[in-house]
Amino acid sequence: MSANQQIPKGILAIAIIFILLFVAEVIDYIAQDSLEYALSFYDLVREKVKVLTQFPKIGRKVPELDDPNIRELILRNYRIVYRIFEEKVQIIRVLHGSRILFYGT
Repeated sequence: MSANQQIPKGILAIAIIFILLFVAEVIDYIAQDSLEYALSFYDLVREKVKVLTQFPKIGRKVPELDDPNIRELILRNYRIVYRIFEEKVQIIRVLHGSRILFYGT
């Protein structure tokens, strides 16, 4: 898949569902301090995932790993780590930006 090709809409919907499941725990944590901040983070995640599924290489390569297909988006203080396959994007983890990713292949 080239950088200019788009992922089919069915895959877009699946990617959005999975990212929201991963992010739900983070949103719950944020909401303990600020419901408003949690809701704005949720909106930001949805917006970024739509862009990600359209342009999977938009994220940077994960610094801890030497794999060009494992990338991350930085959203505020959080990292959304994902892997690019030929026709899909797999969300691997959502973690706080201060944490190091431990990922076994």
